[in-house]
Amino acid sequence: MRTLKRTYSVSELERYAESPEKYRAQYVIKRPVMPVIGTAQGLSATTRGDIIHKMIEIFGKGEKEPEKLFDTARIELEIGDITHDERNDILLQFKVFQNSRFANTNDSENEVPFLMKIGGEHVDGKLDMLIIPNLGTHALTHPSTLLGACLRASPWEIVDFKTGETFDPKESAGKYSLQMRAYALAVAKATGNAEGKVTIFFLSSSGGKEHQESISEEKLRTTEKELETIIENIRNERY
Repeated sequence: MRTLKRTYSVSELERYAESPEKYRAQYVIKRPVMPVIGTAQGLSATTRGDIIHKMIEIFGKGEKEPEKLFDTARIELEIGDITHDERNDILLQFKVFQNSRFANTNDSENEVPFLMKIGGEHVDGKLDMLIIPNLGTHALTHPSTLLGACLRASPWEIVDFKTGETFDPKESAGKYSLQMRAYALAVAKATGNAEGKVTIFFLSSSGGKEHQESISEEKLRTTEKELETIIENIRNERY
């Protein structure tokens, strides 16, 4: 049995919850997975999502021109030539974000890292967006402080961006439940405030759809126990 303490990622714990067998293949055996940039039909869905997420991240730093955001994201991600049609489709999806409430708030931070303690172990991750009313520009002063302790009184909202068409946002959001609840637990622990919401915003070239859930202390307690159980199972090699 492994007893060494280490840091787990939310993605890792989410993978175990999905399938212990898949967890073993990816994180224990570490079976190599070749990155897929594109397919015969064009860019992979993962690559499209990576580009749009990077554009949103850069948008939060001040650049607002979609074409420049696209070019910068492509260069930073080291992605080669993209067809005109794919470029336009990605720009359409980004403009859905740009026209949403999430692009027009002054109370948000993008790509917010966190580290929390669960059952004696550490769990880390990164929020696409954290919205807190009256959030000062120095509230998250340094990445290593992760969600700084000054955030106390205001209710918060965590936003995660997903790319691709969805016909039923509530149903689609279901598979991300543990991820979003873990994010909420991290923010609640860091701020000392359990009053918040988690939102998934689905982006497609045809428009955006939003699914939001309120967070309660009971939901956070259940989530923490669930994460503790997953970590204990991993430590005891139950896969």
